[in-house]
Amino acid sequence: MSISQKGRIFINYRRADSEGYAGRIYDRLVPHFGKEAIFMDVDAIPAGMDFVEVLEDAVQSCDVLIVLIGRQWLNLKDEHDKRRLDNPKDFVRIEIATALRRDIRVIPVLVGGAKVPDEDALPENLKELNRRNALDINHHTFKTDTNRLIGHLKRALKAVERERKAEEKRKRVQLKAERRKKVAEEKTRGIVARRQHLRERLESIKKIFSFLNKRFILVGSVISLLFLLGWYIIRSLESPAVIEPTKVPAISIPVIATVDAQTFLFLENFEQGFEQNRSGDFIRWGESQWDVVEENGNSVSEHKFIY
Repeated sequence: MSISQKGRIFINYRRADSEGYAGRIYDRLVPHFGKEAIFMDVDAIPAGMDFVEVLEDAVQSCDVLIVLIGRQWLNLKDEHDKRRLDNPKDFVRIEIATALRRDIRVIPVLVGGAKVPDEDALPENLKELNRRNALDINHHTFKTDTNRLIGHLKRALKAVERERKAEEKRKRVQLKAERRKKVAEEKTRGIVARRQHLRERLESIKKIFSFLNKRFILVGSVISLLFLLGWYIIRSLESPAVIEPTKVPAISIPVIATVDAQTFLFLENFEQGFEQNRSGDFIRWGESQWDVVEENGNSVSEHKFIY
């Protein structure tokens, strides 16, 4: 387990200001939260590691940051006679600023009768510390004061745990929603791809049928022309048939008329002339029969026209 995973409670302090209180508070917290859950810079940093990176990592992974503020915490100076809090690379300042920036629970603990620093006396990135509720821990009431601190820490850790579970639940719900959305998008892409594939296949089939249809029309036209040409050649090679005129069958219709001798001669001459005139039209008259009969003492000729 890495150091970033160990620290849930981070104790921030200055050795020259509150080192004694830091050790005693650490010892009081271990039985309640476990050694692995409490981070102190001296004991927790393995040898050979960059302590700046380790401290930043530990602060970012903690749930609660305890800031021990003694009487000299605000005005301690370095070897250049400058206030340490004014140095952007000051480790105490970096740790507190990191926790405030990440919205980590920060609990100022005033030890040895210290007071909450004024906002105007703090660097810009630490001014928010003035607005955090502080606890007092004194030498004479140390046990009582630390018990109160432990109670605040437990409630804070429970609240953080609830928030963490809610966040994890929210992330799980979001992850499920994203998975469902991804599955739906994949299905949609699959349906769209299949439809596109079907459209492409239909277009290919249409092109094939269009191509074949044009070829069939062309081939059919050629075959029809060849058939007509062949029929015409065969008809041309055949001998023309002789068409004989149709003979009209003779129909004999007997017509009996009673005429006198003069009318007979006229009719006879008329018949001969009529036959002559109509002979060119292939029309043939039937035979005529004349019978002479006596009627009332006079000779009467009976002529039968047979058509």
